Amino acid sequence: MAATPSGGAILVRTKEPEIGEFSGNGRLRIGSDNLVEGFAALNVPLGDTAAARVSGGFRKRDGYVIRVIDGLDLGNDDSMTINGALRWEPSPDFTLSLRADYTDRDENGAPFTFAGINENAPVPAIVSVAAGCPGATMPFPGTPAPGAPFVPNINDNRCANDFQDRGPFVNGGTAPVMSTSAVWIVSGTATFDLTDALTFKSITAYRSPESRGIRDADTGISSCQPASDGCARAGYDPRPRPL
Repeated sequence: MAATPSGGAILVRTKEPEIGEFSGNGRLRIGSDNLVEGFAALNVPLGDTAAARVSGGFRKRDGYVIRVIDGLDLGNDDSMTINGALRWEPSPDFTLSLRADYTDRDENGAPFTFAGINENAPVPAIVSVAAGCPGATMPFPGTPAPGAPFVPNINDNRCANDFQDRGPFVNGGTAPVMSTSAVWIVSGTATFDLTDALTFKSITAYRSPESRGIRDADTGISSCQPASDGCARAGYDPRPRPL
């Protein structure tokens, strides 16, 4: 594929059981941030016409952005996957493949850090006034501090300003965070060669995903939504994640 292709696709196929062969393989890798990653697979022949293959893997790694409030490490990896497959070839013209996969993740969420804030935008002003920031005003008459949206650039944790910047690997969020998912898939494929030029294939599959994610994207005292004008731009990952 070219360096800048206008289109293209990558096809990834899980390895099928191999009939008539008993084999296995595995690997273990360690790295920085307490990375531990493992994989193992076993292929077992079931007579002359069938075989089964079971594989599984896991990956654990510490996060590299730390929350001040609770010491939680963001950007961590904690996942595992299990795969089982059965292949049956009773004749040269017929093949049946059955497969089941399960993947589980239980992680702390994305490694957000503070990237900047607009102290003259409404949302930072509102949350700063609500938190008791000295000198902050918000654009609502009749409120405790009416006036044009403004947050003073002072070192006070009640103020949503650039003093919320705690460094490239520190997160100032205060709300609970999490990132979990559980996905299992079952599938079956039947292939029948009717003639040398005609093949019938039936593919049936079912997928059940469950996921939940909570993030504190403002990385500070405010509770503004990430898309709001003036909210801390928290979509900054201070370092590339290893593949």
